[in-house]
Amino acid sequence: FIHEPDGEKLIAYLKAMEFNTLTRRVAAVLGEDASAIASAAIAVDGPARGPDLDPQGGAGRTAGFVPAEGAGLLPMAPAHLVAARREAASAESFDRSAYVTIRDAETLNAWMDKARETGILAFDVESTSLNAMTAELVGVSFAVRPGEAAYLPLAHVSAEAGDLLASDESRSGVGAQVPLGAALEILKAVLEDASILKIGQNFKYDYLVMLRYGIAIAGFDDTMLISYALDASSSLEGHGMDELSERFLGHKPISYKELCGSGKSLKPLASIDIARVTEYAAEDADVTLRLWRVLKPRLVAEGLISVYERLERPLVAVLARMEQRGIRTDRQILSRLSGRFAQKAAALESEIAEMAGEAFNPGSPKQLGDILFGKLGLPGGKKTKTGQWSTDAKVLEDLAAEGHVLPRHIVDWRQLTKLKGTYTDALPAYMDREDRIHTS
Repeated sequence: FIHEPDGEKLIAYLKAMEFNTLTRRVAAVLGEDASAIASAAIAVDGPARGPDLDPQGGAGRTAGFVPAEGAGLLPMAPAHLVAARREAASAESFDRSAYVTIRDAETLNAWMDKARETGILAFDVESTSLNAMTAELVGVSFAVRPGEAAYLPLAHVSAEAGDLLASDESRSGVGAQVPLGAALEILKAVLEDASILKIGQNFKYDYLVMLRYGIAIAGFDDTMLISYALDASSSLEGHGMDELSERFLGHKPISYKELCGSGKSLKPLASIDIARVTEYAAEDADVTLRLWRVLKPRLVAEGLISVYERLERPLVAVLARMEQRGIRTDRQILSRLSGRFAQKAAALESEIAEMAGEAFNPGSPKQLGDILFGKLGLPGGKKTKTGQWSTDAKVLEDLAAEGHVLPRHIVDWRQLTKLKGTYTDALPAYMDREDRIHTS
């Protein structure tokens, strides 16, 4: 039952646990003098245990669980936990046949209850596009324990239909699917519950897709960013799920190419047999959960937890919302600038042709090299392995610095055509209906 706290006992305990800020706050609320209360003597019978410290994992165990004889208890040290998790992960196998396809709301609710029970949910979105701002949900997968994963199909169609604009008959041909609205309502309660840790790989994408569907995921870890914080490089290369899985789990997941094909044989994910997609998608969630179990303890063991939790992870939601908002642009201004750049470039082309004594394409390295170093005999000419004159930016800038006018005009022409082709002409194609450009 609920009763008023014993101020002296509570403060003594908080001081023993070294909760200094909390001790001061509690003392102020209860009107106690914290300095006059000694720390409690806390007796510990043995090494600490719990879901994150047991060598065999503690999720789902009963209160009376007793470890096998000789199994022992894991010492409460991050390095020991890292070693134990790494060893356990390499010994665990993957059974794709054990993955579950969720066909009704009742089963989906049961899986969400499992997430509430374990306090963790590896989550992965399957969609129609890599562009999070245009992607449509095809399904989602999740895992609650290693080897315990499921796939929730939401918008699959028969192979003959081939797209998401298919008729109801095409959709019914793939079996029952939970209606999107009902599924989102069930998922929302868990995904927005910060007390349940969501785990993803490259989670900004999943976060943004779900944000567009009205769900702001709260409380999450990103295995890609954890890996990056641990083994930082100049790029995210080597931090993909497949590479991490082979490196830390000794397992090669099903690739998207194996599932959907490539080139002319590429098929929409929504038209692939749901049983096959279940193996692919649920495995992704399973792999992500297992990677998290291996990688997350390393942050503490290697002193990088602050880098991840204070810098890397908070930026996921910030960047996702920036990408969702986009950058407002003005089509008319871009159009006018494009026209000006075209006029200036045309004028420069005329001047370049006059200086060269003949018309040629300034954008052709071969023609330009022949004019500068062959016909005009300018100094500093060097040929590449292919036998053509080198006309890169440094060569032209050096010639311009020596007072040669034609190379200066070529540099100016290149800048104008670059601005026109890369920005003023190209940006309108990336604008949405509100004239916003969404980065990724």
